[in-house]
Amino acid sequence: MMTKSINNQIFCSFRFITSTSEAWELSSLAHKVSSIHEHLQSLLHLCYERIDEKKLLEAFEDFKRTIETPQMDNLKILLKIFRKEETCYLLNPDKTEVLIDVLRRKHVLLLISDLDISHEEIRVLEALYKGERVSSELNYEILWLPIVDRSTWNDGYEQKFLNLKSIMSWYTVKHPFAIEPAVIKYIMEVWGFVKKPIAVTLDPQGKVLCPNALNMMWIWEIQLSHLAVKKKKVFGKFEAWTLELLVDRLEPNLPTWVSQQKVVCFYGGVQMEWIESFTTATKGLQRLSTLG
Repeated sequence: MMTKSINNQIFCSFRFITSTSEAWELSSLAHKVSSIHEHLQSLLHLCYERIDEKKLLEAFEDFKRTIETPQMDNLKILLKIFRKEETCYLLNPDKTEVLIDVLRRKHVLLLISDLDISHEEIRVLEALYKGERVSSELNYEILWLPIVDRSTWNDGYEQKFLNLKSIMSWYTVKHPFAIEPAVIKYIMEVWGFVKKPIAVTLDPQGKVLCPNALNMMWIWEIQLSHLAVKKKKVFGKFEAWTLELLVDRLEPNLPTWVSQQKVVCFYGGVQMEWIESFTTATKGLQRLSTLG
């Protein structure tokens, strides 16, 4: 009996040791499998990122080629602004859904901003837009393209977007997320949008006539129709917005200086010390050139 009892104890101890060993091996194996799974998940995530980056770059190049290639009308370019999976509906000035086709073969001013565009800026634009638009010869429209950060989007931003959209008297997107990410990349890298609003003008064929017409509007605060008369259809001749257009606003002698092929330097700002030092340095260079 004693011998049998001892054998039973030895057998139980052996089973306990075996079970403990198997449990350890299983735990170790589970840990290895989990580590391999995490590594594969990380590699898969990197693959998806590379695929997304490649798609973004391809879409960027596609939009770049399209906007730089002469078109029959502006519709193809306008359609590419929006994500392929999105039905291209806009909200018109009456806040009614309309197809983007309503902008076809029109002069379109793309108002690009974030959600911090001020009510004052909107007010000035509204005055320019509405002014004498009815009597203007130009068939133009404004389309707001809000640029937002999707990663930080929340209900507060959603409400801010809705509030801004409600006070705009021109065409707007239904939602910022409808804008193609590759186009946002193009807007920032090529058109130079960072924070301040810009207004890119497209002619009826989709050609970019001015990458930012907003500066002129802020400076002059005059109606677009007046600009059209002044420059013989301003949107059709936006590339002529150069020195000649500023002449009667700044210096009556500019045409003479230009015809004499003189160097004309425009400078300014809010830092008076910098302006004074620049003026002094410029006069010094002028004296040196005279002496030479």
